[in-house]
Amino acid sequence: MAITSLSCEEIVLRALLKRNWFHEDTKRIKADAFIRDPKRDPDGLSVNISARTDVSLWLAGFNRSFGADTLHTGRIRNIDRGINVGQAEEDARKQPDHAILIGLPFSDDDPERAESLASHLVEISRTFDRTQRRR
Repeated sequence: MAITSLSCEEIVLRALLKRNWFHEDTKRIKADAFIRDPKRDPDGLSVNISARTDVSLWLAGFNRSFGADTLHTGRIRNIDRGINVGQAEEDARKQPDHAILIGLPFSDDDPERAESLASHLVEISRTFDRTQRRR
């Protein structure tokens, strides 16, 4: 799959789709939100491009969501040279607001690296929205 990298200045959003992806008391995102699921994330971790996203509409499109965090694309790449943020050609045409975070291993393949990279992503993420939505 061909990926076109986003510019380093882009801000991307990671949706919180599970209650256990953030701390109830502090509302901070947990590393669990950045662990790839082989069934849901075969190509990479889904994110949305902030400048192209109507956040309320996007989050309301999920059966259930708990908000989103922002991440700066340049800072994501600074974590590890193997990580990138971009768009597949098909996404760029059909869903211009959608992108993927590639280079994160599945926890079954490399649990230590998956947890380490997820923890680094937590450090650079910023709380954006914590509104609970249900369809």
